[in-house]
Amino acid sequence: MMGMPAAMVWILAIAELAAGVMLIAGAFGKEILTRVGALIVIVVMVGAIGMVHAKNGFNVMNGGMEFQILMLVTGLYLAAKGNDA
Repeated sequence: MMGMPAAMVWILAIAELAAGVMLIAGAFGKEILTRVGALIVIVVMVGAIGMVHAKNGFNVMNGGMEFQILMLVTGLYLAAKGNDA
């Protein structure tokens, strides 16, 4: 479990699921859902980069943080622009 307690893994899984649901629902509904979903993505990706991927460098082929940075920047963009993106 990546060296984390089981409770933390469950919280992370629920957060990722909630972020995805909010982003999809926000695309068809209220803009606040898009922004909150994006903020959850930002928090999760900062944690993923800091705890797991930064030590492996940038290249995703070596377990690096390339994809997580892409997700982080996308989350920042959606949080800033909302449904006007």
